[in-house]
Amino acid sequence: MNKNFCSNYTLRISKMLLYKMSYISKFEGRSVNKQIEYVIRQHISEFEKNINPIPLNDKNLI
Repeated sequence: MNKNFCSNYTLRISKMLLYKMSYISKFEGRSVNKQIEYVIRQHISEFEKNINPIPLNDKNLI
């Protein structure tokens, strides 16, 4: 992904959830960061499919 479109975000997460995410990411051959991004993308995709598309424009981007 182009760095111009990336934002840093600090995520506070329990050690148990981080451990489990790490376990899954190793199983699927991803870094923990990429696994979290994958899960977020899947959730957004399901939301947009089942509820409604999320409108996007330059003002929305952080």
